[in-house]
Amino acid sequence: MSLKEACLEDLRLHNEDLKASLPNFGIWQDTVVNWVHYMSMVLTSWKNISTKLDRYNAMDYEFPNAAELKKKLNQI
Repeated sequence: MSLKEACLEDLRLHNEDLKASLPNFGIWQDTVVNWVHYMSMVLTSWKNISTKLDRYNAMDYEFPNAAELKKKLNQI
């Protein structure tokens, strides 16, 4: 199985499991399934992007303290 075929199969299995685990939303069922699917794509994309950001990977990175953040926000 190629990587592309494996990814498509994984997506198919995910969607099948998603539909089976959601409660019944009646006439809104397809809309809810689509919303959950697209939200999942957004979150997966953000997870993929954020794992490559220095702020999450640098050993010496420190988040600014609350006073620094407040000062920066007040300058905007």
